[in-house]
Amino acid sequence: MAGTPKTNAAQRPNTAEGIADRVVHRWPGALVFIFSVLIYANTIPNDYNLDDHLVTRSHRLTARGIAALPDIFREPYYKDNAGYAYEYRPVTLASFAIEHALFGENPHISHFINVILYGVLCLLLYRLLRILLSGYHPLLTLFIVLLFAAHPIHTEVVASIKNRDELLAVIFGLLAWHSALRYCNERTPAKWRWLPGVALGFLAGMLAKQTIVVLAALMPASLIIFRGVGWRQVAALYATLAMVMFPVLNLPNVTLRLQVMAAPALFLIFILFLMHYQGYYTRLSELLRRAISAAKGRERPENATASSLTSTAENEGIDAAWLPVLSVAALTGFFTAWYFASKFWMYAALILLGALLVPAGYRTRPVIYLMFASAALFLGFYGQVEPMMMLVTVLVTGAVISFNAKGAWRYALWIILAGILAGGGWLRGYYWGVLVPGFVWSVMKFSQRTGRVVMVLSLIAAVFLITFSLIGSPPATLWRLVLLLGSFSVLSFILIRKYPLRYVHAVFMTALIGTLMFTRDELVWEYRQPVNMEKLAQLNWENPLNITPKNLNRPLQFIEAPVHRLSPLSEKIGTASYVLLRYLKLSLFPYPMRFYYGYREIEARPWTDGIALTGAALHGAFFIVACLLIVRRRLLPGFGLLFYLVSIASFSNFVTIVPGIMGDRFLFIPVLGIAMLIGSLCWYVFKISEHTEEPLTSLPVAARASMLALLAIYSLMTIARNTDWKDELTLYRNDIRHLNNSAKAQDMFGVTLLLHAKKTTDPNLRKELLQEAVVHLKRSTEISPDYKNPWFDLGQCYLLLGKLDEAYAAYERTLQLDSAFIVPCLDMAIIQYEKKNYRQAIPLFEKYLQKFPQNLSAYANLSYCYFMLNDYEKSIAVSRAAMVHFPYNYEPYINIGKVYLKQQKLDSALYYFRKTQQFLPNDARLQQTIHDIEKTLKR
Repeated sequence: MAGTPKTNAAQRPNTAEGIADRVVHRWPGALVFIFSVLIYANTIPNDYNLDDHLVTRSHRLTARGIAALPDIFREPYYKDNAGYAYEYRPVTLASFAIEHALFGENPHISHFINVILYGVLCLLLYRLLRILLSGYHPLLTLFIVLLFAAHPIHTEVVASIKNRDELLAVIFGLLAWHSALRYCNERTPAKWRWLPGVALGFLAGMLAKQTIVVLAALMPASLIIFRGVGWRQVAALYATLAMVMFPVLNLPNVTLRLQVMAAPALFLIFILFLMHYQGYYTRLSELLRRAISAAKGRERPENATASSLTSTAENEGIDAAWLPVLSVAALTGFFTAWYFASKFWMYAALILLGALLVPAGYRTRPVIYLMFASAALFLGFYGQVEPMMMLVTVLVTGAVISFNAKGAWRYALWIILAGILAGGGWLRGYYWGVLVPGFVWSVMKFSQRTGRVVMVLSLIAAVFLITFSLIGSPPATLWRLVLLLGSFSVLSFILIRKYPLRYVHAVFMTALIGTLMFTRDELVWEYRQPVNMEKLAQLNWENPLNITPKNLNRPLQFIEAPVHRLSPLSEKIGTASYVLLRYLKLSLFPYPMRFYYGYREIEARPWTDGIALTGAALHGAFFIVACLLIVRRRLLPGFGLLFYLVSIASFSNFVTIVPGIMGDRFLFIPVLGIAMLIGSLCWYVFKISEHTEEPLTSLPVAARASMLALLAIYSLMTIARNTDWKDELTLYRNDIRHLNNSAKAQDMFGVTLLLHAKKTTDPNLRKELLQEAVVHLKRSTEISPDYKNPWFDLGQCYLLLGKLDEAYAAYERTLQLDSAFIVPCLDMAIIQYEKKNYRQAIPLFEKYLQKFPQNLSAYANLSYCYFMLNDYEKSIAVSRAAMVHFPYNYEPYINIGKVYLKQQKLDSALYYFRKTQQFLPNDARLQQTIHDIEKTLKR
């Protein structure tokens, strides 16, 4: 503790505690890396598992090795023959392509790489937190990272080869975060060199997996909270992240849309206010107290409001304490209007938000502008208006932040006009002519410092326009824009030494806007894939055709997500609250863990449901507590709680629906916030100062024992859970006992058992596996009788078990649920064929061949059915159709010959038998048949 004298490391006794103390203080990074690797080392002997086929095992791209890299950066992450194509994760696929080129397809190498990547991730996290929390006890930082590393919920990410995308995304996200921290820590002009590192790191992370999009809010928030950085640095950082975030989220096949940023972006702005105005909480409380006193007659109203509505600071405008309330209300209105797709109220809220710049003071205006710019860019890039037009609107209003309060009413006209013109299509023809001169005039008012920020961001914009031009294959017009933007950026830097900065900016921005004016119509790209409405109609949702096509690249079945975009708001709120409660439980007590959830493991719940209300109330209380902790300078627990709430909000299913409703892997990032919270609580409970550097041996014995016990429990649970991921069958068999109510999980296990049964050559084992599969597939049909997949899989199991009647009934149910799915028709036809029910078999064969005409045996069986019914003409017609698809196969020829032989048309029969002989020249039986026919014809 604080009064305990420090002991030199060289004087400590050579005991276990002394050795541990030296390791912790001298090699903490090595300790973190080795610890992280060791607890997952037992995953290396594991085989391929759940969804690993998405990136390995004869993958269409990664199996080609390094030669596939150009195609990897042009192709979607997933694409199949059914026409589905979604997600864009080229960095992840590139890692597997390189691995395949070096080592081939080897699951043990893949697992080893995942383990090493996890160790690197934890090491980077420790180094980042050590700098970010430099004023805190180093053992506290170490405990937080070790707790994160040991948390069992990470097994799905590390033990699953496919989930390397999460590891790579977070690693690059941490590198971007580290660059942002260096940018804010430096006090020299050279600090701007770190912004490209932020952009490149975040870009690589986003191209590995877009789930790190939440860091665009959390990264700046951490710097505001722990470093107290100013609004200019935050604006530059946020703009740099936005230049990466918006284009990536609008690339082809990216299904994680900007919706997921609504809550984090709003949340970040709220934190910006709290941190930018240190006395906000106290001032607002005082304003409210005096207003209440005035209402009760205890204080005259003029005394209560005079000092609150005017500031003693020059050019401050209205009191800053009122602005967070007004701004959060405006942003809430904007996102609510956007959520319900009301354009009128969206623009009204946006204009109101911009109008707050008028009464705001000179110091207050930048923070409000960040809010306005976030909302405007969100609206523009979401596709409600032309993105470049909205971008210019943001830049125009940005000029207002450089002016003092005098004459603010003039600039209010620019804000309102920009908002109206951005949404009014009938005025767009005059948009550029009105705003360009005003913008150029405004830009000349920029200060030297602000000008340099704009110039650096302009260069970054040029670089990323070029990058995404190469990736997105945009129209040729964009190349002109890229060329001009890059050229004028370079020209501006050349001229900057000779001419005043504001004039250089005027030239640069005039050229930029002039270019936009001639290219704006061609810069509105439609990235999203067209949706096959026939496929949408097969979903189990009500009114599926009303779903907005451009928001749906990977349609989810009801069995995967019992709530969807068309669900009632009360149901979405209730389900999201329930899911958040389940996530919280797993974050603290990670047992049992499951490979899947889905319906009916999680059902849609109204907001009035008791458990849902508990979840909503609890998380609402967490938000309030987190804000209070930060305001009262309890930064680490407050930020940890906020980190968890923001990062998990995107996966609650309120804003965007996730497959399976929830998943253990979605807690990979949020658990870091829980680790911060638990670490802070340990230090608080045992009354250890957060800001000292006492050695490990000086901590209370109870504190050391508690931390070691928690780490030991989590580590043992992780090591044990790793064995469950040995292979797919082991994982399913272990987890299925906790998934008795999940229709999808029961079907997945049943299908896996069926596939293993087909591969085995042991008849007894095959029968055992098929019987086990039937149990789980039947359970799936009980949970969701209208889910077709288990019915079809059940039919296959019964067919292999020789239970033809049961198989036919299961297939029949499949067709009742989905008449367009005609795959079962072949097995149903064969069952009727085996029973000699030829008339019942014929329509099933014909229906199947209409969809799949490349099945030779189906043609042969259909021809035989007509033959047995003495319908020789149709029998011959079927064989002739088979000849079209299989001109080099003998079966259609010999079948036609048999029909003619049956009809005693010997000449025709002889012709087709001789054709058959060309394929089977050594077939003795065929030769004898031809000889007999020739002998008969000679008579």
